[in-house]
Amino acid sequence: MNFIQSAQNIIRENTPSLDKAIALCDTLIPKLMYISLREATGVQLVTSDFAKQLPQPSLSYYLYHTCAAYLEYRQMHFKKALEMADKIRRETQEVVEEGQRMINYVLSGLNYRSLGEVQNALLFFNKALQIEIGHVRWLKSEYFLHGIALYQTSELYGVLKQYEKMLKRQHELLAFAEEGNNVDLINRAWNGIGRAYFGLKNYPEALRHLKIADEKSRRAGNMQFITRNLHDLGDINAEMGTYKAALRYYKMALEERQRSRVTDAVVSSLLSIGKTYIALAKYDDAITSLFEALEIAETLEVKGKIYQIYEQLAMAHKKNEAPVLAQLFYEKYQTIKAEVSVEK
Repeated sequence: MNFIQSAQNIIRENTPSLDKAIALCDTLIPKLMYISLREATGVQLVTSDFAKQLPQPSLSYYLYHTCAAYLEYRQMHFKKALEMADKIRRETQEVVEEGQRMINYVLSGLNYRSLGEVQNALLFFNKALQIEIGHVRWLKSEYFLHGIALYQTSELYGVLKQYEKMLKRQHELLAFAEEGNNVDLINRAWNGIGRAYFGLKNYPEALRHLKIADEKSRRAGNMQFITRNLHDLGDINAEMGTYKAALRYYKMALEERQRSRVTDAVVSSLLSIGKTYIALAKYDDAITSLFEALEIAETLEVKGKIYQIYEQLAMAHKKNEAPVLAQLFYEKYQTIKAEVSVEK
């Protein structure tokens, strides 16, 4: 029986209880991103209907509704999930202790980050980290949630270019992950430490840690971080001006991403390959890679990548002595970039 069936069985049992509510959270939340959008929609509808039958306010009511909000998050309904998290937090403030709010704080942090509200995301993740793990009869998934909060805050410090804070938090994540022997979090931490050193422009340490991250990810068979490590190694070499090495890493990441059919990440690899070919003065190769990236990005309607591709196409054509095409792509770059700015 898979975890989706387990969750559905818990939901469909006629008599709600705190134990069943905790079991539902522990079943769904640690594996949330492995649930397909179709499965998330189905389980979410049943969970929401079931939650409406529970007496309120109560801890069970809080947990069932919070699970429903997590499933909305998985469906990328970020504003709706955030509204649900805020509502359930208000409704149950008299019956849910501060120490039991980690599940809600992490949910709010995830949605704020997805909406690009970095400071609000940091506020909620840091609130979650202030809660001690291991309450009586409490969630086994607390460990997972604490790890996610450590990881997310470190990433957000990187977004804010606060690389010393990022480095410190990534080391905290590594210690936490190694203590619990959580391979996924260990892989995330080694990668994050490497990127923090990259942000600090300590390239030798960045390369060293990313190579360790690559070794550990390969040993664990963690394809997501194998490709990320390779791409990040490409970024560091490009920053150092060792473009041939950068191109080699980008192509290795591309090959793995194409094999895994991670199409949005394929766009990132092709864009980076295009930039590197420009740096190597191989303009025809750059244009080929960039057009390939553009075709996928337009299919996915990823405007944030599309305007970056147009910018690089403008540069490649300018350097390739094709000023008319360079101007055409530069105008497209400006148009799409303006649209993205308005949408934000």
